[in-house]
Amino acid sequence: MAKRTTRNKIRWEVSNALTDLHHLQDHLGQAAALANERSEVINDSLPAIMTTLDLVDKALWAFYDVL
Repeated sequence: MAKRTTRNKIRWEVSNALTDLHHLQDHLGQAAALANERSEVINDSLPAIMTTLDLVDKALWAFYDVL
């Protein structure tokens, strides 16, 4: 059986990070839906958090693509 290279291990870790990030975005979206615009904290904070997570997602994909 062939050993996995360090590069493949790193790609696997980044892939899992992307999956976890997408789950995080889904969970935060569900939290926003449950709040139904009745929470000032969620209304004020969540858009900036989601925008930041989107930027992280794009950066991780760019990183993954060059590995």
